[in-house]
Amino acid sequence: MNIIASVKAYYREIVNYYNFLETKERRTFNFLFIFLIINSFLEIIGIAFLIPLVNTIINFENSEIVNFITSLQYFSSFTELQMKLIVLLLFITLFALKTTYAVLLNFFQNSFVANLGNRVSKTMLKSLIQKPYDYYQDKNSSFFVKLFQTEVNTFVNYSQALFIFLTELAIV
Repeated sequence: MNIIASVKAYYREIVNYYNFLETKERRTFNFLFIFLIINSFLEIIGIAFLIPLVNTIINFENSEIVNFITSLQYFSSFTELQMKLIVLLLFITLFALKTTYAVLLNFFQNSFVANLGNRVSKTMLKSLIQKPYDYYQDKNSSFFVKLFQTEVNTFVNYSQALFIFLTELAIV
């Protein structure tokens, strides 16, 4: 199977998944996708901040960040130790904000997937309740247990894997 056929197959799977969602779920999915892209940019920026941080620690006097901070009139009278603490606190604050954003996004993503799994279970149960009595006589009870335990979990795992795939795709 060549790469183009694989990409087309993945695209069809994502479209089928998207079409399965209800209107409100599609809106939530779209927002989560946008927030995933923002999170990817924050991750890239976080990695890019490491180089200036290391440069500031190694070569403090010639650091562009320190020069910028000391050019601000309020910080011009600070000592070198105070400036190092300010730069360190600035980077810690930026990473804390980025991490908080990522944790909240992960929470909302997992909530979305759990609610989607719950809806699928309810829909399957409503469908099974409406079946005639003869339908249940022909099936083994293990079929229904498998249906609710395995198939719904597979769908939930697929949803989580799709979000991971979209996150990685946004980074690339």
